[in-house]
Amino acid sequence: MANKITKVQTIQHIIDTYGVTGADKDFLLHEVDLINKRNAYKSDKPTKAQRENVVRKEGIVAVMEPGKTYTATDISELMGGKEKEWTPQRASALLKQMVEAGVVVKTTEKRRSYFALVAPTEAE
Repeated sequence: MANKITKVQTIQHIIDTYGVTGADKDFLLHEVDLINKRNAYKSDKPTKAQRENVVRKEGIVAVMEPGKTYTATDISELMGGKEKEWTPQRASALLKQMVEAGVVVKTTEKRRSYFALVAPTEAE
C-alpha cells in the first residue's frame, strides 16, 4: 500500500502550490499547529479495553485443553456465556488475535472454524 498523504502534508502542499498568503495562510498554519498539538497527546499505552482483552485471552488459554478443538461458540460458553457478556463474536475476535500471535491454531472443516492450542515444541 502506498504511503498516505497526511493532513499536514496536504495543507503544506496547498500553501506551496497556490501561493496562499495573508489571513488564509495564517488559518492553514493554525490548523497545522492544532493537528500537531493533538498528535502530541496521543499515548502509546494500551487502552482499557486492550488491557481487559489480555486478561480475557489468558482465560481462554486456561479453559482450552491441549489436543482438543473448540468453536468460537464453545469458547464463549466456557467463558460464561451471555451472563458475563461473552458472545461468540467476542470470542471469535479474540481467537483471531490469538491465531495471529501464534498461541492458537485455526482449522476449517465444512465451512466451520475450529481452534486449538498450539502444541508445545519438543525443544521447550
